[in-house]
Amino acid sequence: MKRGPMILLLVVSHLVVFALARRAGEGAAMAGAAEPAEVLGMAPAKVGEREEHGLSYRRCLEDLVKSDLSRADFVSARRELFRDWLKRDPAGAIAELFPPENWRRYWRMGRELEAEIEEGMARQPREVWEWIKTHPGGDGASQWWVKAIEAHGDTGLALDLLPDAPAFATRGLMWAACKRATPEQLATIRGLLERHEIPDRDGSMADIYADRLAELAGEDLGTALAAESDPGIREQMLGHWAADEMVEQPAAIAVGELLRLPEQHRKEAIQQLAHWSERGGYAHVAGLIDELDRHSLFDSFSSEERAEWLENKIRGMREDYISLERALRDISVIQRDPLRREVMKQLGADYQKMDGFQAKAAALPPGPDRDALVAGAMEDIEAGNEGFAGLLPLLADPALRKKFQDLLDAEMKEQEEE
Repeated sequence: MKRGPMILLLVVSHLVVFALARRAGEGAAMAGAAEPAEVLGMAPAKVGEREEHGLSYRRCLEDLVKSDLSRADFVSARRELFRDWLKRDPAGAIAELFPPENWRRYWRMGRELEAEIEEGMARQPREVWEWIKTHPGGDGASQWWVKAIEAHGDTGLALDLLPDAPAFATRGLMWAACKRATPEQLATIRGLLERHEIPDRDGSMADIYADRLAELAGEDLGTALAAESDPGIREQMLGHWAADEMVEQPAAIAVGELLRLPEQHRKEAIQQLAHWSERGGYAHVAGLIDELDRHSLFDSFSSEERAEWLENKIRGMREDYISLERALRDISVIQRDPLRREVMKQLGADYQKMDGFQAKAAALPPGPDRDALVAGAMEDIEAGNEGFAGLLPLLADPALRKKFQDLLDAEMKEQEEE
């Protein structure tokens, strides 16, 4: 359509503008109005017509900018113009929307048209991808494109494009390629990784691959682990198992599943559980610790490894709304005294930062449990801190008290020498 008639419609009568602005929100009032594409004389774009077709939309956009519409009507009209553009020429609309200098103007409208953008990308994925690869703004658009083909399109397309993808898009494409990958497609991806045709400096690409490998293995994860020769991929497969499959399970079920794994992989599986099962709070963690201990699964750990595992599990879990009393009650399910006291030491280190810790500790019955809690706190406090000296009288064990008294005396002597 020529520029003169376009201006006549837009600037003089505003009929096109109001048809655009009212189409979505006031369909009933405008029941007799023509569709925007009909008003503009536009048919769905063919590949050979895309440049001319996009130019027509751009000219319409330019004329809309020059019109004397109110701000509200302008915003509505522009949104409906892009809605139609995305439907009939997605690649052209994307090329207008996503350059950084344009997106600064369009981002709010882009969020309103999120579904239309994704559907348009899914209809013309290769054309949009070519723009993403070669234009500024491709980085931002690639995130939308990955989401679009995963939700609406052929995720196998991501695998086809992966080897030549720009660096900014590799992770997203890898995720899209693996999301629903078949065993055959995973074999292709493994080949790309092994031939270094997919850049993977930090190992994150292999991690995405391993997650899908574990997902496909399902209940036969043990067989998949036994067949896997790469220790990094095995570790990530177990991480997926812990994070996505076991994290919400009761301790007895999680440990039961762990016992189904080959014995040589159980220790690593336990390590992975250390990173994820805290989502269930102290009660869940204590149940898991007790269940692991009941099956002698800590026997493969050295005392240092077990202490580190317990520290990773317990430290940093404290929330202000969880009282020390509740935390102690939660961990009381751990049956074996030495193990429970190891956990109490970690609680002490966490809770000594809370106001009133000394008074709460003093209210507990004297004995090995309180000693463990207080010792954990004191090990996390500098000997020169006044809280350190205040906790010392709470220790019932003479040897333990002497240990911390010696630390305090050494600190005091050092301060006197200064």
